[in-house]
Amino acid sequence: MNPNKEILYTPDPPLRNPLRLAVSIFVDNWSRRELCFQLFARNIKSQYRQTVLGFLWLVFPALATTFVWLFLRDNVVKFSDEGQTSSAYLLYVLVGMILWQCFTEAYMAPLNAFSSNRQMLVKINFPREIVVFVSLCEVLFNAAVRSLVLIPFLIYYSGDFSVSPQMFLYPVFLFGLTLIGISIGIFLVPIGALYHDVGRMLTVISPIWMVLTPVIYPVPESSPANFLVYLNVASPALITARDAMLGSPMTLMPFTIAMIGIYIPIFVFGLLFYRIAMPIILERTGS
Repeated sequence: MNPNKEILYTPDPPLRNPLRLAVSIFVDNWSRRELCFQLFARNIKSQYRQTVLGFLWLVFPALATTFVWLFLRDNVVKFSDEGQTSSAYLLYVLVGMILWQCFTEAYMAPLNAFSSNRQMLVKINFPREIVVFVSLCEVLFNAAVRSLVLIPFLIYYSGDFSVSPQMFLYPVFLFGLTLIGISIGIFLVPIGALYHDVGRMLTVISPIWMVLTPVIYPVPESSPANFLVYLNVASPALITARDAMLGSPMTLMPFTIAMIGIYIPIFVFGLLFYRIAMPIILERTGS
């Protein structure tokens, strides 16, 4: 940080010049990138410091849910899955669960980051958006570790496994799915900081939302069920990322790219909203 930096205070509302505010947010956070990295490293170490299995805990929930649904699919619930074998269905659900975990962590991350860093936000003067970027890095880091675990499963359960150019699109759509989730989460912070009902409601909504998303079952082909795929903001990016990883035809790729393009300015606007609302939130919530 430059100690001679000049700070100019004006009576004009910040949103009168949103471009200048967006540039200011970028510059402020870029100048504190070392702090962002230190907070990220601290959070990752604290999560797994007193665990025996360490990063494997990132994968166990997805694996447990996958095997449960594999058992239900073979013995209780019958899906119209076009004759998928058990191994193909296992990979289908495992990739879907990993992507779904990424999305749920993303839209819950900003509120969780605010709650866990409230004291620091009140007492220390630094760009408040850093906690959002730190939480975004944590979500992407966790998603990367989970995705690496997919490799042995792909090799073992896919007899004709080979790396295709389509697989390199997987990180792109994984990032897009995370961006959509984090953009939604930013707008939940002001209300969630004032009312704890929001955080509790998210834990109730998440399982219902997952059932409405083609995570454990194939994409519906008939109307109006397939229309839910387009109404559900999580579905297109999740489906396209899974198709990229498993080498399936990416029929929703144009729609997914368009949706990610829409959410980029929404994310930027969310940061502007976060910058303006944070002083008011901290004043209302106190220490």
